[in-house]
Amino acid sequence: MSKQYHTAFAIEQHRERAWEYRLRQRFGPDAVEVYNALLVAQCGTCALCSKPEMVIQNGKVKRLALDHDHETGRVRGLLCTQCNRRLGVWERNAPFPRAYLGG
Repeated sequence: MSKQYHTAFAIEQHRERAWEYRLRQRFGPDAVEVYNALLVAQCGTCALCSKPEMVIQNGKVKRLALDHDHETGRVRGLLCTQCNRRLGVWERNAPFPRAYLGG
């Protein structure tokens, strides 16, 4: 195998470890396991629109965002980029389906 392949593989491994580290720092030691369990439970789709993530960043489809209540820290589900952005606006400015928000 080429050196270029090994370099690309090493970069991808580093990105994966960095993502896991950031997730654990922000949401706790079991955050990666919670994320993966939600990903399976939601069949790899958004908890709100039931569609897979479509946004491309750095040539790859982005991961679903781990949505949480900013006051309590309670994880609510995985959201696509569009729904995650909309939810931020909805929570601040308009009524929103309380079933998803847990209230």
